[in-house]
Formats: sequence, C-alpha cells, structure tokens
Amino acid sequence: MTAVLTYPIKFNSDLSDIPKDFKKLLDFAYKEKYDELYEENAGNVLLEDICLKIVSQLKDKDKLLTYQRYLFMALIMSDAVNPTVKIYLPKDNRTQKIFQIIDSQLMNKRLISSKKNIESILKNLFPEISIGIQEVDEAFDVFKNLLKMLEPLQSQNALLEILDDCFQGYAVFPCSENRRDLFNWWLLDVVPAVWKLEDPKKIYTINGFQNYADI
Repeated sequence: MTAVLTYPIKFNSDLSDIPKDFKKLLDFAYKEKYDELYEENAGNVLLEDICLKIVSQLKDKDKLLTYQRYLFMALIMSDAVNPTVKIYLPKDNRTQKIFQIIDSQLMNKRLISSKKNIESILKNLFPEISIGIQEVDEAFDVFKNLLKMLEPLQSQNALLEILDDCFQGYAVFPCSENRRDLFNWWLLDVVPAVWKLEDPKKIYTINGFQNYADI
C-alpha cells in the first residue's frame, strides 16, 4: 500500500534564517541512525529525544510565535496523516471536522482555552476507545492531539505525541518501510518551513510525495 521511495534531497535545505546552533542540531539529527526507524547500525540516540530537542529549538521569547510554529507543524503532520484515514474509512469525516474547528477558531482569533471544552469535543467525536485498526487508531490520535493544540499550555506535549504517532506509530505508514524517509522529510523540509512559518515544498503521505500546494 505504501510506495517504496527515498526522500530525494540531501542536507541542502534553505537554512539561511535558522540560528547556527539549530543548524548543527539538524545536521546531527540527519547524520544519526535510529533504532526506532528500523535502521541498521543505529546509535544510542533516542528518536524521541531528538524530536524534543528540535521542537524545543522552535521556541522564541515571543510566546505567540512559538505557539504559531507548534500549531503550524501539527497541521502539516495532520495533513500527512489524513490520507491514511481516508484509505481505511473513506466516508468518515471526523478529521475534516477537526480541521474545520481549528480554522474557525483561528479565523475568529480565539482559542478553545478550556481543557474541559476540548475534552468534551473529543468525547463527542471519538466515543469509541478503538476502531480496531492500529493505523486508524494512531491516525485519529494525531487528530485528537491536533485539537488539543488549541489549548496553548498543552501544545508542546500534544505536538510531541503527534510526532511519535507518525515516526514510531502507524499513523502515516502501516509498516516499517519509509520511516527514515518520513523523518528526513520532516527534518529537512517541514522544520525549516515551520521556522519561517512557510508551507513546506512537499507533503509525504501513505500515497507518496506530492506538492504541498496540491493537497
């Protein structure tokens, strides 16, 4: 079901606006091998630790800018996950409803700041504990955490949960193939774009690569 592809870029993304220390971290993360990505000769660096360090580097003294970057990254990763849901449950519209809720909140320049309100929406949209399909359960978990991003105090933890479902879970791919490609796409395309609050050039989904502008 998943195309066997290799992410076609080298470590030559446009990092001109990224601080020197952040560039060094991205370079280190790119060169490292990870057991969680099913790579041979993996080192002792945990993927979740690298993700935490990179997400932390997106922080700014301007808390609004930090939050915007986190939410933007969460939206991009949710776009990558959405086709997984559509393949297994083509008539299910819950992911679209969450996108619409977020769009509405952002257009009105307000956030669902109450954790209780967010939990109420999640309970109504996802009354079942499990669909019974790991890929869909973890894809839905991404969207649950996307909704939690509307409460800024939860945003970093929610984003890290999204990344975990994508890189170590089956939210994007239902197997071990292409995990490194997915991570490289995030590392070299998504992270630099999010730093500048720009769209990434490509989106990587269960269907393979396509232009992000075309989704």
